[in-house]
Amino acid sequence: MLPKNLFSLLWNFVIFITFFINQSFGSADLIQQGLSLSRSNEPKNILATSIIGGSHLPQMLEILKILKDRGYNVTLIAPGNYTARSTNYRSIPQVIFDNERVDLSRKSQEFDHAFLDNDFFKLFSIITNVMVQSYVPSYNIYKQVNDEINADLFFCDIFINHACLDLAWKLGKPVVGISSDLSELTSSPYKSNPIFGCHANMENESFYDRFKCAIINSLIKTLALREPLKGLNVKRASVGIDPHWDFVGRVSNRLMLSNNFYGFEIPSSDSPLHQNIGPVIPDTFPGLTPILDSFLNAHPRTIYFALGTNAIISPQNVIIILKSFLKLIDQNVIDGVMWSTVRTDTSKILHHGGAGSSHESMYTATPMLVLPILGDQPRNAELLESAGIALSISRANLQVDDIVSKAKRLLNEKSFKKNAERLQFLAKINSKRKYRAADLIEIVMNTAKYQGVKDENGGFKVDNENLLRDWITPDTRMGFIRGKYLDVYGAAVIIFLVLFGGFTYTLWKIRYFYITFRKENRDSQKSLNLKKKRN
Repeated sequence: MLPKNLFSLLWNFVIFITFFINQSFGSADLIQQGLSLSRSNEPKNILATSIIGGSHLPQMLEILKILKDRGYNVTLIAPGNYTARSTNYRSIPQVIFDNERVDLSRKSQEFDHAFLDNDFFKLFSIITNVMVQSYVPSYNIYKQVNDEINADLFFCDIFINHACLDLAWKLGKPVVGISSDLSELTSSPYKSNPIFGCHANMENESFYDRFKCAIINSLIKTLALREPLKGLNVKRASVGIDPHWDFVGRVSNRLMLSNNFYGFEIPSSDSPLHQNIGPVIPDTFPGLTPILDSFLNAHPRTIYFALGTNAIISPQNVIIILKSFLKLIDQNVIDGVMWSTVRTDTSKILHHGGAGSSHESMYTATPMLVLPILGDQPRNAELLESAGIALSISRANLQVDDIVSKAKRLLNEKSFKKNAERLQFLAKINSKRKYRAADLIEIVMNTAKYQGVKDENGGFKVDNENLLRDWITPDTRMGFIRGKYLDVYGAAVIIFLVLFGGFTYTLWKIRYFYITFRKENRDSQKSLNLKKKRN
């Protein structure tokens, strides 16, 4: 039998040999994974378009700037000399497209009266008329610029911009859309719009309200859009485009980018083709002038007031707002007011609820008093309130005391600042996703290179309906019944009912035979007893 210390010596020898081998012949040096991409043979030309321009442009331009830095050739078509006047986007060439059919400010009397009267259907009629009348001029300028640059991809602000989507469809070019709100494209019935008398989130609403918003309002919108879509299809036919009956445009099976993020937006299980890439916020902002900087240093409790570039409020409401500011100053709640278009860090902000202003306020953890005007603003106001970072006031019932009391609440109640800081973290983390948006656009262009067919100009012609088939969920190809597995669930219900019915019938029959047997047994027993008594 071996002594115990011999086992110990052998064990130490094994450890030494293992250590020696590991040191002498150890693992090879780690090799860095190659992450660089070769873009030398990629399609390069991107044409971005917007009918509205203004506040719709920064979200596009931030992404275009990233793509330009990666070596792509980008061109913007939009109203107004926007990029040349901008500090951040001067490097992006712009084709200025000023179309009087699109400029709502030139329709001042009709538009202003409908707006101030809060006549939604009149506003709707004006906007749909703009959509129809601007189609051919927009289509022609897009086509003209495309003939010059031979675009490999169209990047469209989708708001009433059907010409961009249609031209890409006709030319067989890949297209990517962008908007601050894709709720109209989602299949989530609990998402709605306050413009139509509903709440942004219908989760806690009554059956009647949910039925009205999901069914009745949808029928009203469908009927209201019939004539505008007929007119739009007439314009389409004049430039050789097939008719299309979706008010949003040819967006199915296309990549749609949403300048939004969960935490602000209502959660939903959307298609992989609908990607949240917001908040898209510039990395730099113009600095303050010495006068403004000095004013803010001397007035740390300044309220910042901005209503965007196209806001319309009545003179009476302007007076009410100014009286509210004076009362807040008299009560020493605030010590200054800045009515401006310059973004600053202030204690509180009063704005119209636009996506850009909302995102910037969340990014700086600034509680908000929101005066929604039109478009996506009423919906944003509800979402901001539900997130606990804002209070809203109504332009239809604007009152000095209401503004003053809500301003005090925003300053004094700690919950608003706490929620603002919570959303600030989300906004800052998600603001990096503009690089993800650029990545997605590159993926679409790269997919077109492999899926498309080369045309006479050296570009690639694609079928947009099937280009991103790897992202298209199978249920869209299976039809409603098969896609929702209604046939399977229906069969399961029928089988269950048959089995349950059969089981129930069997139990009934057993019970019936058992009762019959007992009855017959009792009867025979009684008969037997009677016979015994007689005997």
